[in-house]
Amino acid sequence: MYEMMCGHLPFYNRNHEQLFELILHEEVRLPATLSAPARDLLSQLLIKDPKYRLGGGERDGHEIMEHPFFYDIDFDKLFKREIKPPFTPK
Repeated sequence: MYEMMCGHLPFYNRNHEQLFELILHEEVRLPATLSAPARDLLSQLLIKDPKYRLGGGERDGHEIMEHPFFYDIDFDKLFKREIKPPFTPK
């Protein structure tokens, strides 16, 4: 999701050992160009400790679905494929 919103990965290093260290220990930097709900969603999804991560609790994905970033999505219609996609690739 970070890559789709920002156009690049949150961490990158050609050396896989260093990349894993970055993932484990570095803080994710979010571009200021993202909307406040997008920044909040990504920051909560990328919390390192899964116990505190959005969607990591007992309510699982429902926590994510209720986040303000998704306020205008009717998930019942989405699951039934009743929502027309805003873009269909050729």
